[in-house]
Amino acid sequence: MPTRTAAGVLGGNADAYRIVRRTEIPMEREAAALAVTMNIHGDVRSLSTGWTQEEVTARRRLVQFWRVMDGATVNVHFCVIRPEEYDDSRIVVSCIYREDAEKCYITSFDLIRLLEGIIGSVCNIDEKNRIRRNVHHIEHDTISKSKPYHEEFFDLIMSFPAPMPRRNVRDLKAFRWEFLPDALHAIMDKMVRSLGLQGLFGDEPHLLISLPGGLTGSGLQPEGG
Repeated sequence: MPTRTAAGVLGGNADAYRIVRRTEIPMEREAAALAVTMNIHGDVRSLSTGWTQEEVTARRRLVQFWRVMDGATVNVHFCVIRPEEYDDSRIVVSCIYREDAEKCYITSFDLIRLLEGIIGSVCNIDEKNRIRRNVHHIEHDTISKSKPYHEEFFDLIMSFPAPMPRRNVRDLKAFRWEFLPDALHAIMDKMVRSLGLQGLFGDEPHLLISLPGGLTGSGLQPEGG
């Protein structure tokens, strides 16, 4: 049976496929860490075109992602789904059309949720901040209700029903959809597949996190954006 996490459904034993940052691996376990290669099967960028009338009216397209592990290779697959096909146990993000810019975007909340599904762990606050820093160079807008020309797009994002592409009613970053592969690679290039983490923390799956003083601990944090 697949293992369900807060980020979605993962194939097989989630702990056997644990993916973490290279810097999170204790020195004595570095030999068991394999560099991760991510392959995205299909042209993600093309999802910003060829929309149905229903999607055009809603101004968003729902895209479901899933991963298939092959050793240290993460194969990422995706497909377009209809709103009635949405299942909250799956990894589904929104490709949102911004009318005034005539471009499609993905929110930072959805980007992190997608990455959680790919690595198989719920990211803690520190890791989310690292992700934001790693993708800061990729073209994006900070969407704020108080900014000129942003109010309509901000209200659109806030109005979407489940799967909601945001957590709270607050400012958020939105990345151009066409740069989604670049954002994913910017993070995954820093990841490794770590073997035998059960021996460090027992038999339960864990997400490694950095603690003050360079120590390493484990824990899961509630999902957020």
